[in-house]
This record gives sequence, structure tokens and C-alpha cells, in this order.
Amino acid sequence: MEAYSPSSLRLFPSSLRQIPFWYLSDLSILSGPHYLNDRLIHFFFSHLAASSSYPDDILLLPPSIAYLIANYPDPTSLADIVAPLKLRDKALVLFPVNDNPDVTLAEGGSHWSLLVCHVPSREFVHHDSSGRLNSVHAYKLYQLVQHFLSDVQFG
Repeated sequence: MEAYSPSSLRLFPSSLRQIPFWYLSDLSILSGPHYLNDRLIHFFFSHLAASSSYPDDILLLPPSIAYLIANYPDPTSLADIVAPLKLRDKALVLFPVNDNPDVTLAEGGSHWSLLVCHVPSREFVHHDSSGRLNSVHAYKLYQLVQHFLSDVQFG
């Protein structure tokens, strides 16, 4: 992938100039009609979280962390990854869900959806623009995450 040069980046807002992994191919996706990738989702979540009006009780989980949780080889040792997220202290947690079945393939998969958790009610809602295309992947993530929101832990 060809990275933007400093001279071409001056055309973009300062928030884009600060992203070290921002590539031309990622920006070209936005001209459509293309699918979003994990870097664009990460950028947008980071941009929202940096906003001065962003509430502290909402967590926009980076796609890489959501994917790691969903595909961690040993769910009983996920606590070390999930604990620092302080999920129980949040009102809302948004988990990007990817359909990549191969953890060895970086940037794999072809579809993203969103699993949203309202933490106080422990209610999860899956938003998928393709109906139920990612439902298996979202359910897998839900099963793992809901353990960290309940009093019952893996053991």
C-alpha cells in the first residue's frame, strides 16, 4: 500500500495527519461503493472518542480488540485482556464484528457489523446491514463478553 506523503496530507484535517497507519487505499474506500475496513472503523471510533463531548461511559472498542476477544484461543485466560476495558463501568459498549474465520489472515473477512451492549441491562443488540450475515460471529463474541458482565466467570 502506498502511504500518503506529508505534502498530500496537508489537504486533510489535522486528525487525519496524526494517523500513522492511514493509507491511500483506505481513503479511496470512502469514495465508494466499497466496504469499510478495520483501519477506517478504528479511525472513526478514535475520532469520536477524542471529541470533547464524548461521554466517559461509552466504549468504542477498536476492531482489533473485539476480534482478539472473539477469537482468543483460550477463553479462560481472556480476563487479562478484558479487565482493563472496565466493561462493567460503562453504560454502552460497541463491538465491531468481522466475519474473518482465519486468525492468521490479517485484514481478512469481507463484512463488518456492530454488536452493541447496554451494560446496565446486560442487553445486546446486533446491527448488521446484511441481515444475519454476521450473526454467528456476533453470537460468539456475545457469549464471551457476557461472562465478563455477569457474576459468573469462566473457570
